Amino acid sequence: ADGLVTIATSDHGEHFGEHGLMEHNFSVREPLLRVPLVVAGLPGVAPARIDAPVQLLDVVPTLLALLGAAPDAALPGRPLPRTEADAGAPPWIEAAFREPERIDVTDGTPEWVAMARSEARRIRAACTAGERVFGDMTALLRFPHKLVWFEKHPPQLFDVGRDPLEERDIAAAHEALVAEMLLALRQSFVAAAAPPPAVGHDLAPGVAEQLRALGYIE
Repeated sequence: ADGLVTIATSDHGEHFGEHGLMEHNFSVREPLLRVPLVVAGLPGVAPARIDAPVQLLDVVPTLLALLGAAPDAALPGRPLPRTEADAGAPPWIEAAFREPERIDVTDGTPEWVAMARSEARRIRAACTAGERVFGDMTALLRFPHKLVWFEKHPPQLFDVGRDPLEERDIAAAHEALVAEMLLALRQSFVAAAAPPPAVGHDLAPGVAEQLRALGYIE
């Protein structure tokens, strides 16, 4: 009644046996990337399920738009559609995801991170060399197609619109599309590796150390 808008989502999903995996290590599979997103309280919007793909990047522009703030052209994402028609056509997005191997432990690694990585190494020790859980991996979603690149295995291509569980690799039947998406994936990470513009922040004492321990800043 007071104009409260609530958004519920998640930073990542979990594996519960899909592809022989548990938890959220060693994977860029859909169970980790496709998370719930529920928006409640939008004025004048009827309850509905919108099937068009969106991203977590879209949450901040949505909040700014609800507050009446001027959009920032440099901000990634776009306001979430309020109806399926608002999503536009064709209903696809392009987004890249990376999962570096990240199991090394150095003298500066926080204790809890070291424990988690040690446990990940223990779990993965039961896997064979042929299982796709070793090395870096990246994915490019160009809905409905999703390309998964593995450092130590051939790439896979899925139609996640029809095959959301990624059970049917269609790479062999779409070699040109695989090559095109591999190039786009490489270009996206070259661009992401460029140094961001310098921005100054005044952090409260101890906050920088906490963020560094969590791995959010270097």
